Amino acid sequence: ETTVPEGYTGIAKPVTFEAISALSADGKTLALINNVPTVDNTKKVEVTANQILVELENMPKVEIHKGVKDVQNQDSGYNGDEVHDWVIQSNVPLGIDQFTKYIITDAIDERLEFLGTETITAKIVDGKELIKDTDYKVKYDENTRTLKISFIEDTFVAGKSLPENSIIEIRFNTKFAVDENGNIIALNQAIPNTAELTYNNGTSEETKKSETPEVHTGVVGLFKYDEKTGNALEGAEFKIATTKENAENGVFVKDVSGNDSIAISNEKGVATFTGLEFGEDAINDIKYKTIDETTGAEVYKYNWEEVETKYYIVETKSPAGYRKIEEPIEVTVNKNSGDM
Repeated sequence: ETTVPEGYTGIAKPVTFEAISALSADGKTLALINNVPTVDNTKKVEVTANQILVELENMPKVEIHKGVKDVQNQDSGYNGDEVHDWVIQSNVPLGIDQFTKYIITDAIDERLEFLGTETITAKIVDGKELIKDTDYKVKYDENTRTLKISFIEDTFVAGKSLPENSIIEIRFNTKFAVDENGNIIALNQAIPNTAELTYNNGTSEETKKSETPEVHTGVVGLFKYDEKTGNALEGAEFKIATTKENAENGVFVKDVSGNDSIAISNEKGVATFTGLEFGEDAINDIKYKTIDETTGAEVYKYNWEEVETKYYIVETKSPAGYRKIEEPIEVTVNKNSGDM
């Protein structure tokens, strides 16, 4: 198939079968031998004496895509207390009224905290908002951590009325999961998530995977010690800024309560700042534009292990008997910045 109708997928490979002819009884003419060969990429092939009939069926094109903040954005650095905005898009194919299943699922990584089904929104892009329990159904399984959004499932068939060739957009929220002490459990790690679309077009059932976007947050530490003895110094206080200018002007990164983030050196002389954004959003830089290997869609993606962000640490209180470091300390937050 060299030209595919808009909104449909093409026939994947050449239609191949064998037609055999034979001489007539008087030996003067040739005629095809009746045959109904089985060809896996056709609806029907029938060979008769005078003709060959080939019936091809183009399936409606169905796609699913996923990103962070934007459906094309595949990598995003977050501060530790920020809410992640995941976005899924799927097209409404031609012939949706003939579909018997149209379900989107997303197994949420255990290093993330799902913020509840009430955070879910759905709409038609450039169209109306979709209403839960009217236009779609939502279920979250705590055991499997799987979010399911159904447009057509069993007796629920609201999705059959969705406008053909439109795009459904779904958003939901997560945060970084923390342990019993309130510490983020996945620092300097990529946390990926993939959505899946399972559909039945009335003829066959198929599951498609989206891209696999990821979120990450970082940690950086410093060691406070006596220059002469090398002994660790406990009780030094530090604050952190996103630029040297901010550090010099006392404009520091805030915690969840809106106060300046503070790190205090412990008995080992170590002070750490956790939940630091690094790498920003891939979509912010044209150099990260690429083609996704799973979906073939144009996306923005980087290798999270290679990105980094500069911060500036200021000592705001020194241990008794010691002087503060006066100049801001430049540090780099990246995949390895938590190693001490």
